Amino acid sequence: MARHRQRHVSGWPAYLIAPVAIVAVILVKTASSMFRLKTTEDLTQNDVVSCLEDFIGGRGGKWDWDDFCCIPITDPTLDAIRQEAALVRLPLDEIGKAELRALLARARSITYAMAGMGRKQTLASQQATAPLGPRPARSRPATTCRIRITSCWPLPARDTT
Repeated sequence: MARHRQRHVSGWPAYLIAPVAIVAVILVKTASSMFRLKTTEDLTQNDVVSCLEDFIGGRGGKWDWDDFCCIPITDPTLDAIRQEAALVRLPLDEIGKAELRALLARARSITYAMAGMGRKQTLASQQATAPLGPRPARSRPATTCRIRITSCWPLPARDTT
């Protein structure tokens, strides 16, 4: 009979490691709150535009859209676009694609003053965009947060009597 080869810590080593691990977690949490460690991503306008284009075109990686929607962006203008994009209902339908195209046009049209040059540049002036036309009416009311709860097992039937 073959021996079980999976390693685990038990007994007195576990009693020695557990307090050290707990203290380490407390120190990391305290240091992050004391030193205000960065919790946002430094995405540029080009990064946001390429992420939206990739998702609309179906070229994004497996977790790219999740990373884009879940990690706040340092620039508040781009973060507002990220928050609105996160509200688009998935799987993506034509209304969702139209909403993302409108956000894409908005991301392209953001104007930033170039440092030391005294002139303004827009990404839209660098990249030709197709006209979007009017934005379709929303089929659902705007919300600030959507939570979809799914179950991994069948729920018991409710007794309504």
